[in-house]
Amino acid sequence: MCEELTELSKVVDRKRKSLKHDALRDETNVTIAEQIADKVRAKHDSLAEDLERAISASRGETLPPSKGRFGMGRKSGTQVRFNVRFYSLCH
Repeated sequence: MCEELTELSKVVDRKRKSLKHDALRDETNVTIAEQIADKVRAKHDSLAEDLERAISASRGETLPPSKGRFGMGRKSGTQVRFNVRFYSLCH
């Protein structure tokens, strides 16, 4: 009976370690997926703003200037329209 209990404790210990390893792997995967989702959300927001500016520029409307990015100047309506057309042709 003692041998059976010892064997059972070894099996339980192996299973516990396996579950712990799987949980850590899954947690890492979730963290990576959340980071990717944040990047995609930021890219989507940026492209939506550019599209809105291009549409309003094509209608002759003016939008308040968007926040400038570090090291980059603001784009004119013509530049935004060109970027939207170029992006749509490439993708």
